[in-house]
Parts: sequence; structure tokens; C-alpha cells
Amino acid sequence: MVTTRLGRVFLLSGLLAICGVAHALDPALKLSQYGLDNWQIPDGLPQSSAQAIAQTPDGYLWVGTQEGLARFDGVRFTVFDSDNAPAIPSKNITTLFVDRAGRLWIGTRAGVAVLVNGRFEAVQGADEIGHAYVRAMGQGAGDRLWVGTENGLYSIDSLHVTPLASSDGPTDNRIRAVLEDRDGSVWVGTQTGLERLVANHFETVHFAASNDESATALLADGDGTVWIGSDSGALYRRVAGRVEQVAAQGRLGSGVRALTRDREGNLWIATHEGGLIRWRDGVVDALVTDKFGGGDLRAVLEDREGSLWIGSYDSGLLRMRDGKFVSAGLPEGLQGDSPWSITPRRAGGVWVATDGGVSSYDEGRFQHVAGPPGHNAVAVRAVLEDDRQNL
Repeated sequence: MVTTRLGRVFLLSGLLAICGVAHALDPALKLSQYGLDNWQIPDGLPQSSAQAIAQTPDGYLWVGTQEGLARFDGVRFTVFDSDNAPAIPSKNITTLFVDRAGRLWIGTRAGVAVLVNGRFEAVQGADEIGHAYVRAMGQGAGDRLWVGTENGLYSIDSLHVTPLASSDGPTDNRIRAVLEDRDGSVWVGTQTGLERLVANHFETVHFAASNDESATALLADGDGTVWIGSDSGALYRRVAGRVEQVAAQGRLGSGVRALTRDREGNLWIATHEGGLIRWRDGVVDALVTDKFGGGDLRAVLEDREGSLWIGSYDSGLLRMRDGKFVSAGLPEGLQGDSPWSITPRRAGGVWVATDGGVSSYDEGRFQHVAGPPGHNAVAVRAVLEDDRQNL
């Protein structure tokens, strides 16, 4: 079945699984071909800035906004903040992290809290963090949690906070990202660079031409590769002790905000002004849409069902998913933006007549059919292939 609407061709691709079978987004599709859903304040989100996203083992999705923490069950939002959950020190939720024990850690503009067995709890020694702006959290060895703030780096063991002394901490206390890799190395992205904790001492890791490049997002792969996103919109990776640039400054917008890897091996990059980017084997596909509002994306997460959730600073919570229909238009190679007629090709696929000429579509690809000399873009209202394959 084929139909047209609003200048795009929609191809029926089969029903979505509805029995809880997890599957990733179809990697053969362009980003513009996925379904994109959006939830904002009228839908129950407490505020339009989705700054952080996490999913707990019970399946709930959690969204951090500037006006509270929202729990989403797929239908409705339940909001928790410092009014109805006093253990949460601030309504402004800046980062979320689920540890290996399934606990949800909540970073705010004024410290941290944790959700344990359905109850929000304050953290012992949280006054050590004080009213610090929490920027990043990451799991360490055992139960240790690393917490990066505007005032330095802290560790939490057994729900107790320990600050790193200034002599032992990073040279720049303005933490932007933190992770511990498979070898136990602690990586810290700061306002002015990247540092690594080795033998209880932080050493500077040079990854950019500039000595004060902000490392705003970090991701560790299972093979030991560490990915580094910068505030200039560049992407780097460290492999076998060497750092290489894989995307030049500005190629990924004006800043990388978050990185995640999906089960198909795609690297997803949330950016400032560059939209949502999928990186696979050096091939970049970007989606820039007005549904992202001002274009400042703060978070990206693949859920257990394989859908991708995106947090926008201006446009709330978004979900990217496979749909029952796959759409195709100009971004996918269709010759014109007004399809008028579609007919099957005997060789497979279909012919599409558009206001920009005729295109053939087969196995996910469009190919333009040249018209008479000087008339390649002539509008075609009808197309038919006869039994001798004449068009």
C-alpha cells in the first residue's frame, strides 16, 4: 500500500511489535524517516526544559526539568520536587543517573538526592557538596558514585559524600562530565580541558589544539575507546592511548551536550544548534527540526524497548521511534516535493511522478530518471510502465 501526503511518500512497513520485544531503531532509515513524538507542559511536563533523562529498572522514565523531577509511565507524568519530596534539595534538576543497584541519583542546582526502594532520601554528608551546581554523575568501582559540580569533584560511597581535596582533585573544579572506564580510570571533563585520575593523581589529557577546550560529554565503549565531545562542536576519541579528532570543530553544531551508544552500535550525539546526530562508521546523519525548539538538546537515551528519548532545553521531551509507515521526501532523495502518481516497477520498487520529474524507488534508495534535454525538472502528473518495461 502506498499513499502520499504533504509532499512525502509513505510506505507501509509492517506493524510495530506490541508484545514487549525490544528492538532498536532501524539503522537503514534516515533520521527524518523516524516517528517523532513530543511532550511539553500541556501534556503534564512541569516545565519545558528536559535537562536530563534516565530509566529505572521498573521501566519508569524520569525527566529532570527546572521545575521538578517528572516520572513518566508512557501516559502521564507524576512530578516530584522539594515541596512534596523534601529530600530533593532543589526543583532545578540538572542531571540523573541510575547506578548498578538500580538507584536513581538526582543532581540539582543545590546538591544531590537518591531514590531507593521508592523513597527519596537525602545523602549523608551532602552538606559537603552544599549548594553546588551538580553537572555530571558516573559509576565507579563497587558502589562508588562520582559527582561533578561547579565546585569540584566528589565521591559517594554507601550514601556518604567525600570531597576530593583541592590538592588531589582536578586542576579545574568546574566539572562538565565524568566517567570511569573499564580499566578503572576516572575521566573528568572540565571547563578548560580533560583530566584523568591515575594513582590518586590527576593528569591532563591533551585532546584538542586549544589548551582550554571544554570537554562537555564523555562516553566509554566496551573495547576501551573513550569518546570526547567538546563545547566547540568537535568530537574526539581516545584509542590505545592516542587521541584523534573524528569531527572538526563546528561540524556537530556549536557544542556537544550528550553522547550515548545504542544496541545497534550507533553513536547518538545531542548538540547545541546542530540537532540530533547519528554517527556510524564515520557517516553522519543529522536531524534539525523546529520540534527541537531553539535547538539546544541536553540529553539522549535509548530505552529498553529500543526507542530514543531526547531532552530539549526549549521543547520538552521527545521520542524517536520506528513507525508503521516509513516516509520519504526531498531529504531522502525524492526528485520533487509534490508526488502526484505512483506505480509499481516490474524490476521491483515503484515509480514516482513528481513536480520535479520522475524517480524510481527500490530497496530504500531513490534514483532520478532524466527527462528530455533541458527538461529534467519537468512536472510529471502520471506515470505507467507497460509490459515491455517502457515508461
